[in-house]
Amino acid sequence: LAQMENRVYLVARSRIPEVNVAEIAFEFGGGGHPQAASATVTDKTLIQAEEDLNTFLLSRINFERLAKDMMTSPAIHISPEATIREASDTLTSYNISALMGIDENRTLKGYISRQMVDRAISLGLEMRPVKEYMNVEFYHVGPETTLNMIQDLIIRDKVRILPVLQDSQLIGVITRTDLLNILIERSSTPEFFYDSEGEIPRFVRKKNIANLLKERIPDKIIKLLKDLGEIADGLDFSAYLVGGLVRDVILKRRNLDVDIVIEGDGIKFART
Repeated sequence: LAQMENRVYLVARSRIPEVNVAEIAFEFGGGGHPQAASATVTDKTLIQAEEDLNTFLLSRINFERLAKDMMTSPAIHISPEATIREASDTLTSYNISALMGIDENRTLKGYISRQMVDRAISLGLEMRPVKEYMNVEFYHVGPETTLNMIQDLIIRDKVRILPVLQDSQLIGVITRTDLLNILIERSSTPEFFYDSEGEIPRFVRKKNIANLLKERIPDKIIKLLKDLGEIADGLDFSAYLVGGLVRDVILKRRNLDVDIVIEGDGIKFART
């Protein structure tokens, strides 16, 4: 935050997905994208803007999720002594693709997949015990394991299901679907917050506002924006149009207050 004359300027950067600075800037009448955004505040003092910013940050920042926050609990399970037929019936009843095998002490012994159950039944082995066909080598996590670590296991190591253990006892499971739902939730971004190449997950929605810019902004300013973009490209910098102008272009309002954020050496850019 910085005050110049009767305006307060907010410039925000974020390198973690838990903090979407576009939402912060939008709250103050500005805009941008989740990694870089800004706003120009004309109706608050610097102290008021700082207080409002702190309040907003405390209420909206999404802290790192842990396994205990995203797991399915209680986990559907079966005794290793149960038959393959019983496992098939349980899988069908709950419409799930894997069953945890736990003993009387709730200690996890392994898991059996729908694919393995169907294969055993096709071979006429439906009365054999589950323990003979369980997968007894598996990854597992604790309740405090972070989302990033879980994501690495499921995506990088192609793990289908992650048991969550506490003191060797099964307390829940995390599936690929659970992870996908969390990742989609994290990436939800208003449609007009557009990304910069390589910084945002590819499933963030985009909107091309070039035509809107031409409709709402005079040609001389359009030319100025293009010139600024070319200068930034020549210096290997990134230039972003931010602030209230972005919002008003989307809302089809007239606004000639142009704010630019430079990712790079701002002084060098200005001198160029």
